[in-house]
Amino acid sequence: MKKIFKLTVVVLLIIFLVGCGDDKEEAKFHYKPEIYKHDQVITNTSIINDSVYRSTVEFNVVSNTDEDKLELCRKNIEKLETQLAKLEETKLLLKDEKKLTKKEKKEWENNYKDAIKSTQSWIKEMKTKEKEYLPTEE
Repeated sequence: MKKIFKLTVVVLLIIFLVGCGDDKEEAKFHYKPEIYKHDQVITNTSIINDSVYRSTVEFNVVSNTDEDKLELCRKNIEKLETQLAKLEETKLLLKDEKKLTKKEKKEWENNYKDAIKSTQSWIKEMKTKEKEYLPTEE
């Protein structure tokens, strides 16, 4: 009986340790204070890019005049350029993060690369639309 109890305890302990191992590694990565500011900037970029995407639906509203559409383009461009500057500024801080592993830094560099590329793409799209709605002189 004693052997069965010990064996059960050992098996449960092994299951517990194996089950917790991945969570601890994941928690250690996700809750590093060094990552918070990077995560926040990337998340804000996604939110801004999404809001620009949603605002493009407004271009299709019939009641919008070309002036309204032009103003919307300019507001979007301003938001996107501000966020792009913030992305590039915060990306530079990544190099100085001493507590991040090379793997973590590489992952965040890729996150920044994707966010910057997406934001630049939206800026290009909005500038193209802006040209469409500029008043033409006859």
